[in-house]
Amino acid sequence: MKNEYQLARDILRASIKKYNFISDIWEFGSYKNPGLSDMDLMIVIKDKANKLTIKKNLEKIINDNNISKAMAHANPIILPLSNCKDVFLWDDISVFSLRNNSKVSDPLKDKVKLNYRNNAMVVDFIFERIYRINKYKKNIKNLKDFRKILGVCKSLRYSFLRLKRLIELEKKTLSIFKKFSSVLDKARSSYVKKKSLRKKNTQKVVKIAFEAGKLVEKEIRNKNLPIFRSIKEKKILNCDFVFPDNMVYSFNKEFKKNSINSINIPPSLLFQILSYSLAKGSLSKLLKSSFKFKRNFNFNDIRLWHNVLLKKNIHINNYHNFILARINAANKWFDFLVERKLEYGLFKFGWYLPNNKFIS
Repeated sequence: MKNEYQLARDILRASIKKYNFISDIWEFGSYKNPGLSDMDLMIVIKDKANKLTIKKNLEKIINDNNISKAMAHANPIILPLSNCKDVFLWDDISVFSLRNNSKVSDPLKDKVKLNYRNNAMVVDFIFERIYRINKYKKNIKNLKDFRKILGVCKSLRYSFLRLKRLIELEKKTLSIFKKFSSVLDKARSSYVKKKSLRKKNTQKVVKIAFEAGKLVEKEIRNKNLPIFRSIKEKKILNCDFVFPDNMVYSFNKEFKKNSINSINIPPSLLFQILSYSLAKGSLSKLLKSSFKFKRNFNFNDIRLWHNVLLKKNIHINNYHNFILARINAANKWFDFLVERKLEYGLFKFGWYLPNNKFIS
């Protein structure tokens, strides 16, 4: 199976030489489980490259049988050369340059910003992953796309590891996390060899991931993330954030049970998504339009709460500046893709691309 990945790499390296609009192609992630692991790609495009040329030839690359097979269900991230390294503001991924045949160094070195990144990653990813696991658990008897499901579970583990850097987890939570990690490794390592066990192993992983997710939700709600502990929550907070794929983040002071379509989010974490939506940019406008309010509560109420926090809390203000740098990069990526009429390739916010058929 490793040879399949190498064949895909050879084709991609040839594409860099063939198409002058490509500055580089980056691989990220790992291939610890050949035949199961996806090839994750970031294609770095020159900012002023011809738009028609980009769209036409990117499709040729992505639809190549060897590359699409190696990528499995994934789609490449598309980044403009001018701010491609801003992706490190979002994730501490391991990135490898196919052009230079070398690792791309993480430009984030400052300890405070590294802590900010861990905090931001947990807020952005952990609840979305738990939501996906909850959906799988509801349909546990009819699971089908085992490769994709195990990929989501692996991503959830990644989020759990980042959470451990931020708060001290209870023994019970650590114990079930260890169990989850063990059954996940077992399911992934046996995936290719024991096809008959794929469904059974995947179901077991989902069940334990579901239980781990419930404990993690409680831990975050009871202890809060360090950066948000100084935030005074509004006495009345009742709003939802509705994603284009109908996933709902429900912000509510009172804990309520997750439904098939929603996941309950601690109110203080609203600050982060609200910061994204208040920035200047096309993507931010779409994020702002995703808020839904109940009773007499409205957007001005949470915006006022946000403004007061920035004026009175220097730590929150500094974190906000980091969050702003993240969403400013994402707004630029969004505009770059929309202008070139690409329906995939947006890091993190792929749902928001016009007429999007894929989730990046």
